[in-house]
Amino acid sequence: MGFTKGFHQRGSGGGGSNIELSDSVDSSSTTTAASSLAVKTVNDKVSGKADIIHNHNDTYYQKSEIDNSINTLANSLYTVKANEGDEPSYLSNKVDNVTLTFEGSELRVKHVDGLTIGVADISRWLSGTSENIQSQIDGINESLLALTAGMEYLGKIETYADLESVGNKKNGNLVVVLADESRSGGRSMYVYSEDKGMWEFIGEFTFTDEFLALKDTPTSYEGADGKVVKVAGERLVFGDVDYGNLLNKPESTITQIDDSVTKKHEHSNLQLLETYTQTNVDLIKAVTDSHVHSNKSSLDRLGINARNKITIDGSEPQKSYFSGYVDVNQTVGMNELIKFKNSHSRNIGYDSDTGVFTLEMGKTYYYVVNMSADVRERSVFRLVKAATKSGIYPLAEITSKHNTDNKMSSGSLSGIVTPSDVTEYGIAFEPGRSSSKDQNMTVNREYTHIVIYEI
Repeated sequence: MGFTKGFHQRGSGGGGSNIELSDSVDSSSTTTAASSLAVKTVNDKVSGKADIIHNHNDTYYQKSEIDNSINTLANSLYTVKANEGDEPSYLSNKVDNVTLTFEGSELRVKHVDGLTIGVADISRWLSGTSENIQSQIDGINESLLALTAGMEYLGKIETYADLESVGNKKNGNLVVVLADESRSGGRSMYVYSEDKGMWEFIGEFTFTDEFLALKDTPTSYEGADGKVVKVAGERLVFGDVDYGNLLNKPESTITQIDDSVTKKHEHSNLQLLETYTQTNVDLIKAVTDSHVHSNKSSLDRLGINARNKITIDGSEPQKSYFSGYVDVNQTVGMNELIKFKNSHSRNIGYDSDTGVFTLEMGKTYYYVVNMSADVRERSVFRLVKAATKSGIYPLAEITSKHNTDNKMSSGSLSGIVTPSDVTEYGIAFEPGRSSSKDQNMTVNREYTHIVIYEI
């Protein structure tokens, strides 16, 4: 409000005039609390003095005093104090431009310490709602206060009949009926009203820790045995696990896995199999080269030793041999076997009484005989079959040596024989001419010997 009083000013001529204070102070500029306070203070002071001026013409205010008050008030316009002891200053001087700032003529919040969620985040959460965030929060708070004002939870009661029998009830008592027979046997919530003198039904009470209690889940467990929870659109449903949707699943198909399980088996000789180093190529070649031997049992006796020699039953076979000589001069007739004395032999049987030695069928032998004998004319000797004395080629010739003292001749016989049906042999003297059929031959011991060895 403006000033309604005036003050009296005396002129130099002794005259005076009343000047309205509202003409000097613009009461229309009192737009802030500070200016309103200043104007009010001036009004109060001037009003008091004005009464004195009007009622006591001999009492006056000095103009300088009033001007000083007006200037002081003018300087304090638009300034504020933060507290009683604060030096007043303009509001803009008290803004740090960090947490608060001016935007035009409005005071805005720039930063709130500890706040990590902005208005944009909250607005996004409340997408689809209306009004300012704070007004919505205030509305929720008011609704909660209105809902719970004066209420007192008494607890749970089994049936509605039990609820009716509750005594000492008072306004605002809250009760949950577990099996409300008045409402299809479900759970119900009631609050007692003293004004109506009765329990008022608030609504069905459904609170559970079951999975189905969630709003976007299936309505029943029926038929869901063995199923899993899956997201379908904006709801959770029971569904089967699809092998194709498995993460990090084997590359094999279900058919291949089932086939592998069907073919699964164990090896009693697994430890032995793990020692095999043969490749598939080796096995294929072995199958290709495989065949059957009728004499497998005999072949199994053969082997190769470290000296790369053939072995029989693990031992290297020994070659047969015979070495003999004539120890005394012998006189033999035609087709008689010469008797040698055994010097060395192995695996060749020999009878020194008959001069027969036994060779094995299928084996091959090399023989060398050096013969020295007294003969009258040319004769021959050779290897013969002991039973028939039939000769076996080659043969060696012994010829007579004519001189006045004696008649001596010598010859050398060598050959190879492989017995086939007969195995007994000997060395026999045969006449070279028909005229010598009945003659005898003296075998000299110094120069007669035989060697037979298997090749």
